[in-house]
Amino acid sequence: MKKILVLTFLSIWIISPQAFAQGKQKFTLEGKITLYGTEEPIPYANVLIKELNVWGTSDVNGVFKVTGIIPGTYTLESSCLGYQKVSFPITVTRNIKDFKIQLKEENLTLDDVVVTATVGGSLNSSSRIDKSAIEHVQASSLAGIMQLVPGNVTVNPSLTSANGVTIRTIGGITTGTGGDINGNNQRGVGLMINGARISADAKISKSGSTSLTEQIDYRNFPTENIESVEVLKGVLSAEYGDVTSGAIIVKTKTGYTPYEVRVKTDPHTKAIALGKGFSLGEKAGTLNIDADYARAFSDWASPVDIFDRTTLNLTYSNIFNTSKTPLKFNASVNGFISGNNTEADPDVSSLDFSKYRSKNLTVSLFGSWMLNKSWISSLDYNLSGSYEKDTERDYVVSSLLPLPSTITKTEGITTGYFTSPTAPRDRRAEDIPIYLNAKFTGNLNKRFGEDILSKTKIGFEVSTKGNEGRGEYYTSNPPQYFRGREYSDIPYMTDLNIFLEEKLTVPVGKTSFELSAGGRLTKMFIEGYDYDPTIDPRFNAKYNIIDKRKKEGVIRSLAIRGGWGIMQKLPSISILYPAPSYLDNCLFQYRNSSTGESLAVIQTSVIDERLPYNLEPAKTKNAEFGIDFNILGVDAQITYFNESLTNGISSNNFYVPQTYDYYNTVTSQTASPKFENGRVWVKNEQGVYEQLGYKTNTEYKSYPRPDNRAKSNKWGIEYDINFGKISPINTSVIVNGSYIRTENEYNGQYNSYTGSADPIVPSQKFEYVAIWSGDNAMTKGTGRERFSTNISLITHIPSIRMIISLVTQCIWVYNTWNLFDEGNIYS
Repeated sequence: MKKILVLTFLSIWIISPQAFAQGKQKFTLEGKITLYGTEEPIPYANVLIKELNVWGTSDVNGVFKVTGIIPGTYTLESSCLGYQKVSFPITVTRNIKDFKIQLKEENLTLDDVVVTATVGGSLNSSSRIDKSAIEHVQASSLAGIMQLVPGNVTVNPSLTSANGVTIRTIGGITTGTGGDINGNNQRGVGLMINGARISADAKISKSGSTSLTEQIDYRNFPTENIESVEVLKGVLSAEYGDVTSGAIIVKTKTGYTPYEVRVKTDPHTKAIALGKGFSLGEKAGTLNIDADYARAFSDWASPVDIFDRTTLNLTYSNIFNTSKTPLKFNASVNGFISGNNTEADPDVSSLDFSKYRSKNLTVSLFGSWMLNKSWISSLDYNLSGSYEKDTERDYVVSSLLPLPSTITKTEGITTGYFTSPTAPRDRRAEDIPIYLNAKFTGNLNKRFGEDILSKTKIGFEVSTKGNEGRGEYYTSNPPQYFRGREYSDIPYMTDLNIFLEEKLTVPVGKTSFELSAGGRLTKMFIEGYDYDPTIDPRFNAKYNIIDKRKKEGVIRSLAIRGGWGIMQKLPSISILYPAPSYLDNCLFQYRNSSTGESLAVIQTSVIDERLPYNLEPAKTKNAEFGIDFNILGVDAQITYFNESLTNGISSNNFYVPQTYDYYNTVTSQTASPKFENGRVWVKNEQGVYEQLGYKTNTEYKSYPRPDNRAKSNKWGIEYDINFGKISPINTSVIVNGSYIRTENEYNGQYNSYTGSADPIVPSQKFEYVAIWSGDNAMTKGTGRERFSTNISLITHIPSIRMIISLVTQCIWVYNTWNLFDEGNIYS
C-alpha cells in the first residue's frame, strides 16, 4: 500500500506542473567580465543564475551570454579559476546587454579570504569547502579535508593505513575509528568526483579480513587538483542514490591557470604536486594537467612501513555552439598508482615482507547542454568508466608443524596431504574491479503566474560493476585447507535508477518559502537473485522569515528548514557472493618420519557461495530541523538531526550437523595405512591389512554468512557560529561543533556453538547451538555520546599575504556504555 501511494503521488507530480504551467517569455543576459579595476578581459569565467541553474561562459574576450532566463529576481554568481567568486541579486524583466562583471584575483591580499567550511547551496544541511580553505589546511588526502566540516573532530593524519570517511559518526578520541556498526556508515557515504560515482562495491573482501566489505580508500585522492568539496548531510536530493549516510561532491580544477608547484612536508609525509591549466586557443578550450607524488612513513626512525602515491589528472574543457544552445563538454582521464611496502624489522628477518599495489584508470565525459526548450531547459550528462587493479603479496618464512590438508572442491571423503613445515609461504591476491556508469538529468524551469518558480528535475542512471581478478592464490605452500576462487566467476551487478524532484519557490511577502520533494526508484539485477525495486521518497523545505539584503537592524536574517526522507544502500557483490565455505575435518592422519609414509583422510562438505535468501538493502530514515539566523552580524546555523539505520549488514555464524567417523590412532611403524573403498586399512602384526576401527560422532560445523541484524539510532545537534571579524586585529572568530548520541545494536538471532565435550562421554561433543539476541550473551550493543567544540581564530594580514589560524578542539563529553535487553535480565 505504501509503495502504491508513493507511485501515485509521483505520477501526479509528473503531470501536474506541466498541466498548469503557463508559457513565459524568456530573456537573455549579455555582458563582459573583466579584471577588477581594469578593462582586461577574463576568459573562461562562469556566469550562473543560481535559482534556475542556467549558465554562460565568457570567451577569450571576456564576453558572455546567458539565455533562457524566466522573468524574476535571482542570485547571479560569477566565478573563474584563480579569481574570487562574486554573488549579487539581479532582476531580469527584459533582455539585458552590456552587463559588466568584475572579478578580483584570488590571493592573500584580498580583504576577505575564507579558509573554513561555509554553508552549502542545498536545502538540506551541507558544508562547502573551497580552494582557499583546502590549501590552508594542507591535507594530504581527501579524508584530511573532512576536519573542516562543522561537527567533525581532528585526528592525526596518516597515509600508511587506509583512510575512510564517515559522516555524523562518533569515533575514538585519538584515532577517529570505531563507533561505525560494521562499517555501515562509511559504506553509506557516497563519493562523486565531477559527477562520476566512485565505489568499492565490486571489490572482494580477502580471507582473514575483519571487514565484511571493502571500503573506498581516500588516500588515493590528493587535494592539489580540487577546486571545491561539498559535504551533503541530512536528507539528500533524489538525484543521489545508493547512499545512506550522506555524500561528498568533489569538483576538480578546469580552466586556465598559471603553473603551480606545491611542496609539503611533515614528520611522516613528503609530497610534491605540479599543476597547470593551458589555453588551447580561442575556440579550442582548455587543458588542465595535475600530477602528484607522495611518500609516507609510519616511523622515520625505522622506515619499514612505506606508502607511495603517484597521480596524474588530465581534463579537457570546451563549450560548443555558444550563440544558440551552448554545450559544455569536459573529458577527464585520471589515474593513480599507490601502495604499501611493509618490510620486517631487519634485526628479526630479512626475508619477510608485505606489498600492496593499486593501479586505477578512470575516464569520464561530463557537462551540460542548455537546450532552452519549452519542455526542457537543460540536460546534464555524465558517462564514466573505471578500471582498477589491486595486487597483494605476503611472503613469510617460518617453521610450522605439518598439518593435514586438502584442495578438493567437491563433497566427500578423500585423501589429502601434509603442509610443508619449512617452505616459505608466498601469498598473492589480484582484485580487478570494473565500473561503468551513465547518468542523464533533465531540468525544466517554469513559473506559475507571476510569482511561483518551479524547477523540475528528472533523470535516469544506470551502473554496471563486476570483478575480473584472479583472486587469492599461493605460489608455494598454501595454508591448511586453503582454496582459491576466481573473482571473474562472480556475476556482474547492474542497477537501474529513475529519479524525479520538484522544487517550488513561493514568495511570502518580502521573503520566500522553498519546498523540494522527490523520489528515487532503483532496480538491481544480478544473476541468482530477484530483488524488488526500492523507492526512496525525500522532502526538504525552508522558510525565509527575515531576509534583509542590506544587513541592517538587530535580526538581519532568519530562516527555518527541515527535511525527511529514506535512503537505501544495496548490498555489494562481495556480500551477495561470499566465498564458498569448505567444512573440512580430518578423520585420520599418520606420518612415519623413518619411512616417509603418510596418510591423511579428510571429509569435506561444501556450502554454496550464493546466499539462499535475499539480503535487504541497508535503510536509513533521516529527519532534520534547523534554524539559520544573523543577529547583529553574528551568523549561525543550528541543526537537529535524527537518523535511524535498519537492515544494516552484519555477520553471523550458521551451523550444519555433520557425522564423522573418527579412526583410531595408529602408532605402529609398520602399519602402512591405506584408504580403500571408503575405509582406512592398516597392517596387523602378521602384515595382513585389516579395517581400522572408528567411532562415529555427530557435531556442528560453522560457516560465516552476512545478514541484516545491524541497527543504529542516532541523533544530535550541530552548530556553526561565525562571530565575524574583530577589525582592530583583523581576526575572525568561528565556533562550531556538535553533540551526537548513537546506539548501535544487533537485532535478531545470533548463533553460537562452543563445541565443548560432553562431561559424561568425553569423546562426544554437545549437539546444541546457542541462539542469542545480539552478538553477546550479556549485551546486545553499545552506545556512545560526544559533545565537542572547535574554536577557530583566523588572523589575516593582507599587506604581507599571510593567514594564521589557531584551532582549539575541546571534547567536553565522551561516554560509552553497553546496551542490555532489559526484558531478559534476571535478578
